[in-house]
Amino acid sequence: MVAATCVEAGLTPKHVPLTAVDARRELVKDIQTFLDSTLDQSISLDRIAYEFGLPRRTLTRMFRDVTGESIVDYQSQQRVRHASLLLQTPGVTVVMAAAAVGLDSPSYLARLFRKYGHGLPRCFKV
Repeated sequence: MVAATCVEAGLTPKHVPLTAVDARRELVKDIQTFLDSTLDQSISLDRIAYEFGLPRRTLTRMFRDVTGESIVDYQSQQRVRHASLLLQTPGVTVVMAAAAVGLDSPSYLARLFRKYGHGLPRCFKV
């Protein structure tokens, strides 16, 4: 009776069990949050797998199944997005932006910019 009343009111019960698909999506969101918070670090797939208690192969396959892209591509795109925001700040150089997103080489940052269709990092300078 209570469940029917909740459904009629447009509410969902608080203790609805997650499906396997929902659980995988939630885990991938947690992985994305972890990756976003560690952009300034060079983190291996093995470390990510360890942090989430998954075998490396399971981690990479699940991430690709849910997002349609690899962990490395996701991380690289996030680095480019963050670097492009940093480069709009006066006084921030390409070298500084690369270091802030965990890249040792400004030329590698430039390659990532081109790969993901952002042109060159210097185009973002204010």
